[in-house]
Amino acid sequence: MDEEECEKAEISVPLVERTIEEFNLNCPRLCAARLAFVKGVEQALKALRNSSRPAQSGIGAIAARYLSLHHTGWSQSFFTVARWRLSHAAEQHLQSIGYTG
Repeated sequence: MDEEECEKAEISVPLVERTIEEFNLNCPRLCAARLAFVKGVEQALKALRNSSRPAQSGIGAIAARYLSLHHTGWSQSFFTVARWRLSHAAEQHLQSIGYTG
């Protein structure tokens, strides 16, 4: 949990802590899956840095890949992690697909 970001968004830190605890979001299985997800994002970003592709369009494509929407809803299990890590590119992509959350 990023206390600074919670405070910026005016979200109660104790409430977030309780949510994490109640839903067992830091169990070993989810921590391992989150780590594998972040490693995948980092590998995609590293591949972009090592390519000749323009950074702006490349990171946009990475955001689109990790923040895709299907007709049945969000396909991404770690939506918030992707949104946090891809920062501005994530927000641009989400805005381009009409996401308002």
